[in-house]
Amino acid sequence: MRVAQHRKEKEAEGYRLVQFWVPDYSNEAYKAEITREWESINSADAQDKTMEWLEPFIAEVWDDLPEDDWNFGNDDSLSQRETHE
Repeated sequence: MRVAQHRKEKEAEGYRLVQFWVPDYSNEAYKAEITREWESINSADAQDKTMEWLEPFIAEVWDDLPEDDWNFGNDDSLSQRETHE
């Protein structure tokens, strides 16, 4: 009886049983929740000016990076490995 109750609860939450519980994209309650979440995310992005404020600083740091930033020098154990071709 506990399994049947669990399944009913999951279906009510917008899930359907496959091999494990996955979102049921045909469930109207699930679609409504996803829509609400996307609207909330998009609204927050539109209101949050943090990235706009950071962009000049990010660009400055990015421009100052050396071209060979991925070369860690002679003390890098990976660059000292011998290759056998």
